[in-house]
Amino acid sequence: MTNGPYEYEHHFSADEFGILQTSICFFILYSLFIILGIVYAKLLHNKQFLHVTFKLFLASIVFEWLSFLFYTSEYGQFKNSGIFTPGMLTTGKKIITI
Repeated sequence: MTNGPYEYEHHFSADEFGILQTSICFFILYSLFIILGIVYAKLLHNKQFLHVTFKLFLASIVFEWLSFLFYTSEYGQFKNSGIFTPGMLTTGKKIITI
């Protein structure tokens, strides 16, 4: 049995509708943040203003990006097969709590 008439709703319950689309949007957004962060880090490094706080900020963006990478890949696989892979979502959640 599947839910919903749309491809992105087949294996998701009613309270999980939209999780995959939201994860994809945030993954793309954080990808742009990483690119902008690297550009600004290069500019700050050239002016010798690259401080530890900006490096920590960049690291937090990378960890969030990794978390959304795990979420997006897991929910994308779940969309197709209807079976969760053990550990993928918990790995994404653990990356956020680091």
